[in-house]
Amino acid sequence: MAVADVGDCLEHARIIRDHLLAEGREAWIGRLRKTSRLGETTFHGPLTPLRFRGSGGPTWTTHYVCCCDGKAFDPLIGEPVALSGYSIAVFGEEIEIERL
Repeated sequence: MAVADVGDCLEHARIIRDHLLAEGREAWIGRLRKTSRLGETTFHGPLTPLRFRGSGGPTWTTHYVCCCDGKAFDPLIGEPVALSGYSIAVFGEEIEIERL
């Protein structure tokens, strides 16, 4: 997948979720954000996929992924990955997946 093919992660997550729901599965959308408090301000840190680091590729402050059956379905990886290792596989660090 080229950088230009990344597109809108929320749109991708919704499309995948809808396909899984049509199969009768219990899919949901997960959100990843790396936040920290700076006084009264919440800072949203950068999320750069490992595959794009050093290449000037995309960086976000929020990333969405479709989750189902203990796995994350994300075009950034190309195959379902266990939720327990998903953020490390994509971003190189442990980031909580918030269920929306």
